[in-house]
Amino acid sequence: MKMVRLSLMVLLVWSALAAADDGPLFETNLSYSNAVNRHDAWSVGGSYFFRGLDTSTGPVAEAAFLSHTNRLTVRYADDGDHGATEIGGRWLLSPSGWFVDASAVDGSFSSPAPSSLISVTGDDPSDRRFSIGVGKYVLDRMTVAVNYERRSSDFNTEFSSSGGALAFGFRTNQSVVQKRYGAGLKYVGQVEQIGYALSFDFAKEDTDVDFAQIVTLPLPLSTTVTNGSFSSSLRQYGFTATIYPLRELGLGVSYDNFDASIESSAWGLEARWFVTPGIAIEASWRKTEVDAPASLSAAIPMPQVITMRPLPPGFFLGLPSVAPIAFPAVTLPTTSESTSLGVVFRF
Repeated sequence: MKMVRLSLMVLLVWSALAAADDGPLFETNLSYSNAVNRHDAWSVGGSYFFRGLDTSTGPVAEAAFLSHTNRLTVRYADDGDHGATEIGGRWLLSPSGWFVDASAVDGSFSSPAPSSLISVTGDDPSDRRFSIGVGKYVLDRMTVAVNYERRSSDFNTEFSSSGGALAFGFRTNQSVVQKRYGAGLKYVGQVEQIGYALSFDFAKEDTDVDFAQIVTLPLPLSTTVTNGSFSSSLRQYGFTATIYPLRELGLGVSYDNFDASIESSAWGLEARWFVTPGIAIEASWRKTEVDAPASLSAAIPMPQVITMRPLPPGFFLGLPSVAPIAFPAVTLPTTSESTSLGVVFRF
């Protein structure tokens, strides 16, 4: 909530600056996207440039990059399951060409909706991110950079049912920490009257999960599972290539590869057209393919502590402490597609 209030204050200051005749350039972005089998998503954001952009040196869409200007950005995005506010920016150490990128994100996930038989309590799961990066303009039109991002999410939810002796409950406390280390390169060039932009990036992401669970079964059964943890890692690389047949029009293609326990890749197409110096429309399409079998059985390590109450006389339920918890096989989608539309205003 503090992030939201701060975002509104920044937007008000920007509006006042943009109203001045000689004020810095202000840019706003509105976008909507739709993915198969997912909620619609939308985002709204704005950037304040500490120095007016020079759109005469290359493609209009690359003006911020080519102008070597400081900027401050605020953005809010929501896809129905997750909403987040981001504040970030870039600060250049002129005339050395070095710059620092930083951003902070405050978000939350939506809790499951209760039903007539099951009640859900607990705060909405939180999601916080912080990233910092350092880079340099090694050429007037080329940058190299490295960055670090840390993301932490906490889930504290309790499910309970009515039903007297048949009542059951489930409580979980889960903490997820993701650390991402990345590096990237970008170059904007021109061949005669045709402009182009190329970017490459690589990243490694480590994820650590700690959780505690308490499962309450109908009497006389009671099961408690605590102190579980597991880790995973992911490597990602990708590139984007954009051609500018006109300074106002950009047509791009992108590719990303994600290598983890399940490998996936994504192709994308995008276009941005400045119909006037201050208004642009943009569209993109993205297709993701998962290189996995039609079904997958997921398993996680058994938590370290298991306590169980015995069954009625003559019976006893016990589980080996090192066995994995095996979940039923699930069918994974091999492909998915998403499209997005947006509009950009500059003034």
